[in-house]
Amino acid sequence: HCREDLFVSSSDMTLPEADALGRSASNNVFVEAPPGQDDGWRAIQDLYDGEIRYCDESTGTILELLEAHLGGLDSTLVILTSDHGESFGEHDAAYHAFAAYQTVLRVPLVLSWPEHLPQGVRARETISTIDLFATIAESARVSRSTYSPSPSSSLRRLCKSRSDDEINRYVFAEAWPRPWGLNGVWEYYEHGVPIGRFVAPLFAVYGGDWKYIRGEGQNRELLYNLAEDPDEQRDLSAVQPERCARLRAVLDMWLEETPNNMPTFADGYEKGPLRD
Repeated sequence: HCREDLFVSSSDMTLPEADALGRSASNNVFVEAPPGQDDGWRAIQDLYDGEIRYCDESTGTILELLEAHLGGLDSTLVILTSDHGESFGEHDAAYHAFAAYQTVLRVPLVLSWPEHLPQGVRARETISTIDLFATIAESARVSRSTYSPSPSSSLRRLCKSRSDDEINRYVFAEAWPRPWGLNGVWEYYEHGVPIGRFVAPLFAVYGGDWKYIRGEGQNRELLYNLAEDPDEQRDLSAVQPERCARLRAVLDMWLEETPNNMPTFADGYEKGPLRD
């Protein structure tokens, strides 16, 4: 949703024109540029910014209502996050369902609970949203024995002294293609466009500054140093074979221990190579 008064375009497009362009782009798994629009990506980003402004305004309204009803929010745990990011042409991708790059996986995460959490604490390591489950459970004084074993670990640990193992733990991510989102994909595939990375289940593992990505059944793997290359432009898998092998083994072990339901609708996905 984007209200007219919250949409400020840096192009010459009107809100309806930008909205139509955004819907067109989101119907394509990958887009080099929106058809017929030199400034199309900028218009779509403006539309997205308008949506964020609307969410921000609405969140403020909700918090104001809660504060008025409760007489304050000092004893209320407030969590602000997102389910995913968005691609605007990075790595030739549009939308958010078919990639495991930072444009899709990196999301905001803010916790506020004045009576129990210190202000201004910023995580030094990669955090997974899977940890929100344990965070809320611990905050509600739910015994961990009721949901153990669980990979979820309370984020309240960030406010405590921790061992190096706790700080440097591995974090995993998945991107699963959706059958209803694959309409038209094979039309591109039949024309020779290498789209394997968009239709294969993708897995990523974070270890410190490093990130490893692999498509299930793919003939390629990617390795990035996020501290030096946050936009994931330089694949280092060929020049860092030992590190790549170490993270590959970590991912393999995690996949063996983690139940998953591999989709059957992506038959043939291994034919398309994983591209940078």
